[in-house]
Amino acid sequence: QRPAGTETVDVERWNSVEPKRFAVGSNDQIPALVGGSVGAFLLRGGTGALAAGWKAEMVEDDPSQYSITRLPGGKMLKETMGTYARPAEMLQIYEFESCPYCRKVRELVNYLDLDATFYPVTDRSGAEDAWRAKAQVVADEYGLEGRQRFPLLEDPGAKVAMYESDDIIAYLMKNYGGGEDVPLMLRLGPVTTITAGLASLARGGAGGGY
Repeated sequence: QRPAGTETVDVERWNSVEPKRFAVGSNDQIPALVGGSVGAFLLRGGTGALAAGWKAEMVEDDPSQYSITRLPGGKMLKETMGTYARPAEMLQIYEFESCPYCRKVRELVNYLDLDATFYPVTDRSGAEDAWRAKAQVVADEYGLEGRQRFPLLEDPGAKVAMYESDDIIAYLMKNYGGGEDVPLMLRLGPVTTITAGLASLARGGAGGGY
């Protein structure tokens, strides 16, 4: 449901856009595309590819509604997902791409269709230094003890911050996943961590300059 006062989608204009066949911009992107696909779908079972409670059904076409596809005979694909509580403010997540523990959190954020700002903390040079320093400010503000580590979640609307991927996952499922069970591929202990790590290796360890 859209917040009150936000602009509605111009469905007619959206549907009038000429569809184009999917294409890879350059051959240099093919290894990353293949690696990402292998990691997400073969090693991680597609976790996070579909939102929690996602359902799709063919219904009578309604031109006022968005649909990813419309078929001859006046049919359209209608997609729905589960309805859960949403954070009062945007989630803030500090992480880096190749970290298997960070990957677990990213997958759950996708699964719950949560809005979040991700801060990359991969390097000790350049702009990333600012995010690492910002993460330390958050940790100090909430009294998080011990060395700086990632992922780090801040839920500013609930005045909560925490380290440890499993704790973050449990928190998000409890508060924004209706208290349902953690998805299978995120609760297999060492198997989850190993496959998440292998998924990152499938992309050549991209984003691993930590």
